[in-house]
Order: sequence, then structure tokens, then C-alpha cells
Amino acid sequence: MSKIRRRSSRAALTISALLLGQFVTSCGDAPGDKIPTQQEPAIAVVPNPASGDAVSRPIDHFLPSSMQILALAKAQQRDVNECLQAHGSKGHFQWSSSDAELTHFIDGLVRDRTIRSDLWGYFDVANATIHGYKRGDGSGAIESSGEGAPNDLADRCLDEAVKSHLGMVAFTFAEDKALIRGGPVIALADSRYVRVSNQWSACMKAEGFEYRDPIAAIDDVKWRGTEKATALEVAVATADVRCKVETNLVGLGAAVRSAYDNRYLTENAQELNDFKDRLRQYSD
Repeated sequence: MSKIRRRSSRAALTISALLLGQFVTSCGDAPGDKIPTQQEPAIAVVPNPASGDAVSRPIDHFLPSSMQILALAKAQQRDVNECLQAHGSKGHFQWSSSDAELTHFIDGLVRDRTIRSDLWGYFDVANATIHGYKRGDGSGAIESSGEGAPNDLADRCLDEAVKSHLGMVAFTFAEDKALIRGGPVIALADSRYVRVSNQWSACMKAEGFEYRDPIAAIDDVKWRGTEKATALEVAVATADVRCKVETNLVGLGAAVRSAYDNRYLTENAQELNDFKDRLRQYSD
């Protein structure tokens, strides 16, 4: 039995690692890989959210729910195991965690869409003052068990299962980058967002911490490799969210992101509606 955390190594190439598909990043491995190339879209009303949970996006309608991701993961798991058995392999994979534990884990992934955004970084005011950037809700890991399989066969079986079920490893759908054409633009280079990010950076400097932008703060290497947040991590995370409230960085970021979401929805309407139709088979 092994514990699977949000960041999963593919080095051993176990079936569990394959199904998790290295789907987790702290805020997106390369948040600058999708930047605006067209004229900046107009933004509407700028909200003033008190936490990431208060943020909604136009793209939300097309992102799978926790229960849909769970159903998709189970379908892919079943097909992988059937494929391995059909080829005479003893390799198999199963969740040792209960459905409730799996759902809690996936709920955390879905919540990360706004709590650990690839645009504005971290925004969980209550958690920051206690756990820093760490997860305080117990949703950071799930249990799995099983036997490994030859690498080529494991890859083949996973590929076949994924192709049969929406074309992506289930857990990647916790992020919008799993959508058509990699999802909407991550508007890190948008001039309006750059301005508010600079204001946030100046606020952080006044607090005694120097970071070029919010992603740099949550991705600081000093926070890695520890189960419990250090006093410094708590201090930085607390200042981080306080400066976001002071500058309304998340509100402006949400408005900018919605503008790019709407452009993306217009440009990909038919394919997104087709995806939504296929997604319904994983609903109750």
C-alpha cells in the first residue's frame, strides 16, 4: 500500500502513478506558457472576493465536478486492469481509500482552481495564518495498492483507457489546462494584471518579503519537503493573502481571467459543447 500525494513521481512507473498522471502542480508547472497574443479583452465588473472560494469563472460550466472526475478515474482504472489481465499481466491497481476519501481528495483538487490559481497564486485567508501554504484540510493524499507492470504494457493499457474516456487522465481535469487547446490563456502578461501584481509585490516588500509576483511566493523552494509549515512560511503566506486583500489582486485577476475565459468560450463553443455532452456519461 502506498500514499499518493498531489505531486506524483513517474520514475517507478507503477500503475498508480500512471493513473495519477503527474497531474498536480503547486500552481501550474509553467504558468507563463500561455500568454495573451491578441488585443487584451475588455473586463466587466471587478469583484472583491474575501477568499478563493468566492471566485467563479465563465469556464466553470465546462469543468468536471468532483463526482464526475471520480467516475472517470474509476472507469479508467477498470479499463487499465482489464487490459493488463487480457495481456496476461499480474499488474493491477486499486484505490485503498474509500469513495468518501477519494471524493475529499478530488474536492481539494477542484478547490485548487481558485485557492491555488496559476494566475494569482494562493488565496486562502483562514488557512494561511495557521498552515501557511500547506493544506490544512487533510485532502493532500490518498491510499493506493497494487502491483507494477512492464513499462511498455502499462503505458499501452493506460493509453487505451484514456482514449476510451475523454482522452485525458482523469485527475488532470481538476485543471482547466486539460480542456480543448490547453484551456483559456493564463493572463500573466495582461497589462492590467501586471499592474496589480506590481502593487502586490510592493506591499510584500513593505512587509519585509521580496517576490516578483504571487506565483513566486507560493512556489518558493523553502516551502518544499516539509509536512508542517515553518514560522517563516506562515508569515509569508499571511502577508501574501493580506496584500492580495489590500490590492484586490484576486478581484482584478478574476475579472481579467473571466475576459479571457469568455474569448476562449466564443472561439471553441462547438467543441466545448461536444465535450460537455460526452462528460454527461460520468454523471449520476
